[in-house]
Amino acid sequence: MKWKSKEQRLEYYRKWREKNRNKLKKYQREYYKRHHPECLSYIERYRKMNQKEDRARRIFYYHFNKGEIKKIELCQICGKKETEPHHFDYDKPLEVVWLCRSCHKYLHLGKTIYEILDIKANLYQSN
Repeated sequence: MKWKSKEQRLEYYRKWREKNRNKLKKYQREYYKRHHPECLSYIERYRKMNQKEDRARRIFYYHFNKGEIKKIELCQICGKKETEPHHFDYDKPLEVVWLCRSCHKYLHLGKTIYEILDIKANLYQSN
């Protein structure tokens, strides 16, 4: 299948993953069972290489699980439901913005908030 843009390809696979969520979860569980030691060593390596991020994430989730931080249900960029936290500054672990998965990924790809809004506007116009 030919794609007109990277964003269209990402959007297609995002929709596919949403539609096949249970199939993917089953595959991931089976993969983890088969490759358990490899997965653990990867997690340990990641935590060593990203200690600051890991520390911020652990502090955040400690306070979140205690109920001290409330989840915002709508993405703070596009307004979509089902959000996840994003740290702009890992030195401030309790300061997060709540983003949908696609906005979060775009931020980690180096896009600005304005670029993300532009990408999403173009995606919705083409549908």
